[in-house]
This record gives sequence, C-alpha cells and structure tokens, in this order.
Amino acid sequence: MSKSEVGVIPETEFDSKFGLAYASVFVDESQLASLDRSVRTTPFVNKAWETVLVPYGLYGIITNATEFKALERAALEVGDEVAIITDIEPIPPHRYSVLTTWDEQSFEAACDTGFLKHVDSVLFGRSMGWGAFCATDDYSWIGGHAGFMQVFIAEAGGITVLRDRFLSFASDEWQVDSAFRDALLERVGWLAR
Repeated sequence: MSKSEVGVIPETEFDSKFGLAYASVFVDESQLASLDRSVRTTPFVNKAWETVLVPYGLYGIITNATEFKALERAALEVGDEVAIITDIEPIPPHRYSVLTTWDEQSFEAACDTGFLKHVDSVLFGRSMGWGAFCATDDYSWIGGHAGFMQVFIAEAGGITVLRDRFLSFASDEWQVDSAFRDALLERVGWLAR
C-alpha cells in the first residue's frame, strides 16, 4: 500500500488473509458480542496484556489526534505500517473489513467503509501484538504487549492522563449502566474497591 491508501477486504477473503492474526489477538466473536452485556473477560486472547480504555468507539480514536498519533506510533514501532479494521457485530462478522495506512484521511475513509463506525469493530495489525475493541457504547479497549503499550501510553500522555480522561468521560458523558461501567473499569484496574 502507498503512504495514503485504503483497501477493502472482501468478506470471502478475510479469514484466509487475516483470520490467523485476528484469532491471535481477539477472543471469538461470541465472547466479543457478549462484552456489552457482561464484562467477565477482556476482548483479548492474551490475558497478560496491559489494557486501557479511551472514550468513544472507532470514530473517537480518529477524532482525538493525540490518541490516534499514539496508536500510530505504537503500531509503527512493532512494524505495523497498516491497520486492519473489521466489524464484529453483524452476523456473520467481517462483512466490512479494510486495510488502511496510518494517516488520518485514509483512516477516516476506512471507517466510512460500509458502516464500521456504527457497529462494534476491532482494529489490529499483522504483528499480532496489539488490538483495539471499539464499541458502539462509546468506548475503545486498547491492549497489547509491553513494547506496544509502553509507546502508546507514553505518546498518549501517560497512564494517569489516559485514566483521568476516561474517568472524567465516564462520570460526565457516558450513558451506560453503572454496573457495566464499574465492571469495565475494574477489568483495567481503574476502579478502586
């Protein structure tokens, strides 16, 4: 792919081209689909990964320049020059999938493909070392191995900045059930008991 490009991944080709990377990062679709109803697990296969929450879903990642650049720098650090975005909400999943370069214009165009910014979606790279679960409930759950997360967290302003921003959003703007909110915050270690 060139510096600024979006490639649509046909539904029939997703599994053969990106299925292994997807399955190495995310739990199966049935568990992802239940995340909005019961936060018993993380969306990631590797339970040891550090994870953080950021406000808003997929489109929110694009519109927050700091978080977008942090995600881009961390992905490039682990060799992911392109990102894979796919829907997980419709049955069957992966009806709308794209491969996009790390520039805001291409990324926004990718999110406009099909209805990706209007359904639960995931974002990941071929390195299989990180991922983002982007929910229509206005949050994204980003996780990855230590090298990826160190870069992401540092570039986003530090863990305190990320946590405080999300907690402010959660108390002021987020319209979700308090039990769901608290369970999600507890899963990333941001809820004091």
